[in-house]
Amino acid sequence: MCNRARPLHKMQHPDGKVEQVYSDGSRFILFPNGTEKMVFSTVESELSPEHKTIGTNKQQATQKDFNKQVFVKFPNNDVKKFLSDGTEVYHYAANDITHVTQPDGTQLFYFANQQNEIHFPDGSKHIIFAGNTKSYLRTFAQML
Repeated sequence: MCNRARPLHKMQHPDGKVEQVYSDGSRFILFPNGTEKMVFSTVESELSPEHKTIGTNKQQATQKDFNKQVFVKFPNNDVKKFLSDGTEVYHYAANDITHVTQPDGTQLFYFANQQNEIHFPDGSKHIIFAGNTKSYLRTFAQML
């Protein structure tokens, strides 16, 4: 994002939100409740070739669909990020927990106590506890 002190345009919306647009195409939106939303454009060269065109006919997604990242900071200091590859990251500030959802549905959890978990779309889980003890759970919840 360019210098936040120098937006190209600043708009006050009827619902109370304030939107600023910058020369690089990024936007900063401040909501009445204090939530901040930042929309960044990604440089074309950062995109992998398979992201330039996906799908066929009317379902075709263009490069433009993958050209932005969105960061949202909530009044409670939680942060949600939508990355250009489809990954979503949510950080719970109060508990210092980060939850990552990958495009294939795999979920990663990083806890303040150093415990990490991977939850797979089939329901199985891999848990690594702070002392490096590992637990593998299948969909029927049987520990291996």
